[in-house]
Amino acid sequence: MTTTQTYRKIMTLEEIKSAVIAGKTVCWENEDYVVRQYINDKTRFYVICLSNEHICGLCDVHGKLVGSLKQFFIQEPKTIVLRTKSGKIKDVVEYVSKCWVNKKLTHNRDAHFDYCQAVGTNGKTYETSVTGWREMRTNVKR
Repeated sequence: MTTTQTYRKIMTLEEIKSAVIAGKTVCWENEDYVVRQYINDKTRFYVICLSNEHICGLCDVHGKLVGSLKQFFIQEPKTIVLRTKSGKIKDVVEYVSKCWVNKKLTHNRDAHFDYCQAVGTNGKTYETSVTGWREMRTNVKR
């Protein structure tokens, strides 16, 4: 049994800061910890935990990096694939956030799928269906 690991380039502290300034999402350890730049002091950076909003400085008071350079990486864009009813790829959309709704939908008696919603970078909302992802339809009363 073999495992495949994704290669991550080890960045320097300056590369981490430059990537954040350039608008890239730099993570520490996992995608829940993200490096951000202070609004009032553009020379300082911090790490925020997205699940509980706790923060700590990127560097300690002596300027030493908190953690190891090996732990930082640039997050790749996340995408969902939109398909036609026949299963052909219609579009690939980059998304900002995704959430799993706590219910399983059965599309036949032998299988089911988890219902999920995502917000695209284009501002549109998408949901899972039997054939995969699709743009959510809004019910508009006239």
